[in-house]
Amino acid sequence: AFVTMLLTSFVNPGIVPRNSAPPQLPPHVERTNMRYLLFGDTCITQKLCTTCNIFRPPRSKHCTFCNNCVLRFDHHCTFLGTCVGLRNYRYFVLCILSSSLLLAEAVWITAHVLDGVVDIGFLVVCSFLLLAIGVLTGYHVWAIASNITTNEHVKEYYLMQDQYGFVTKNPFCLKPRSCVPGFVRNCFLVCCKPGSFGEEVERDADVLWRRPQTQAFGSGQSDP
Repeated sequence: AFVTMLLTSFVNPGIVPRNSAPPQLPPHVERTNMRYLLFGDTCITQKLCTTCNIFRPPRSKHCTFCNNCVLRFDHHCTFLGTCVGLRNYRYFVLCILSSSLLLAEAVWITAHVLDGVVDIGFLVVCSFLLLAIGVLTGYHVWAIASNITTNEHVKEYYLMQDQYGFVTKNPFCLKPRSCVPGFVRNCFLVCCKPGSFGEEVERDADVLWRRPQTQAFGSGQSDP
């Protein structure tokens, strides 16, 4: 838990390099400071960050605490004092998972050797911490299986309306392939290939992910 906490704190979360000057924009983009990217049949709005002078790559966000745009921004962890993003999200999940296991072991051992008020107090504290961190761990396991970030989930980025009401449509959530369920593919992608959107998403998307500081975003300059 301590090692993964250090990795989460000191590994670059995925800070996007800044441009020294704003990019040259077509008139229709300059009016709104936005352009659009089409992922399959889902349109993603790409906003111009006036602080970093770049169009934020898909799934990124400018963190007001760190004053940087971060790739695949999940959240800013005030406890660790860093953003959790593309490059340190796996370590963050391992940190809370190992902490949950450590607390579970502490609760189990303490419950079997209770001897006095101090042990009871320690058991109560560990139980509350286990509950809190356990719920957090469960949430992020679900987020990995769904291939969605905390920021996207809280702000309901992919909540879309059709004739039947509101439905969730996440363009980055992979579909089943052959005998491999979609949630298994999502887990592999997030944990083992975090810099990828997935083959079918990258094939359909009009975007160049690995060069966010340039203008190489295909025809993302115009409405789909």
